[in-house]
Amino acid sequence: MVATMLSLFIVLGVGAIAFAGLFWLALEGFRNGDRPEDAQVRAALRSSGQPGEPRPVAVVALGNPDGTPVLAAVAVRRARLPGWVAGAIGTAVPRRTGRRAYRPDGFPTVAVVPGGQYAELSAPVPAVARRYLVTVLVGQAQGRLRVHRLRIEAAAVDGGWRGYGSLDVLGPTGWARD
Repeated sequence: MVATMLSLFIVLGVGAIAFAGLFWLALEGFRNGDRPEDAQVRAALRSSGQPGEPRPVAVVALGNPDGTPVLAAVAVRRARLPGWVAGAIGTAVPRRTGRRAYRPDGFPTVAVVPGGQYAELSAPVPAVARRYLVTVLVGQAQGRLRVHRLRIEAAAVDGGWRGYGSLDVLGPTGWARD
C-alpha cells in the first residue's frame, strides 16, 4: 500500500515538473518568436572598391516593415566554425541587454532605419578570412532587442545576398528579390 502511494506521488511529481517545463518552453517561444513587425535582415560581401585592398566589405540590407524606426548596429568578425557545424543563420532575443557584448563601442556601424523603409548598412571586415560572422543588433519598439547572426562564405564576394543570385537583381528599393 505504501509502495503504491509512493509510486503515485513520484509519477505525479514527475508529471508536474514535465508540465512546468513545457509551459516555460512555450512562454520562451512566444517571447522569442518572430512577429510580423520584426525587421528583415540579409547580408552580403562586396569588394571594397579600393585598389590593392583584399578585404571585402559586409553589406547588410535591413527592411523595417513596422511604422516605428529601428536602431541597428552591425559588426563583422572571422567565423571560427563552418556553417554546416554552427548553422547559417541565428536569431535571438537576449534577456540581459546591458552586457558588454551589446555595447555600441563593439559595433563600427550604427544607424536608424525609419519605419516602412529599407536601408543598406556597410561594415568593415577586420581581416581576410574564409568565413565571416555578421552580427546585427536591431532595437525595435517596446524595448525589444533582436540579435541576428549571419554567416557568409568569402567565396560569395559580389555573389549576391548570402551568396545566392547576383547583385544586379536588386529591386528599386535595394532589396534583393530571391
